[in-house]
Amino acid sequence: MAHVLNAWSRMPILSEQLQHREVFTTDLTIARALLQRGRNYDEAVRRFSPYRAIQDPYHDAREALLALIRRAESNREPVYLFVNNRLEGNAPQTIEAILESEPE
Repeated sequence: MAHVLNAWSRMPILSEQLQHREVFTTDLTIARALLQRGRNYDEAVRRFSPYRAIQDPYHDAREALLALIRRAESNREPVYLFVNNRLEGNAPQTIEAILESEPE
């Protein structure tokens, strides 16, 4: 059974979660990037709706998700990353920014 890493209002930030080797419980990785730590869902909806653009870049989550991609590539394992509009304001643009930060 796979542990699911979470960027969520009441969880430690992703980079802290990644420091614990025991979060890697199987040969695949799953992470949900939902909210910045300390920001609740309703606040994120008010702040970011209608989700047309990134409004508050969350660099810790971006760097941690990129680290998970690199780890999965290195281990030749699948990684499933779910990014929510309420993380930064626009999930497709967040994903694009993460992928553009990866050197080709």
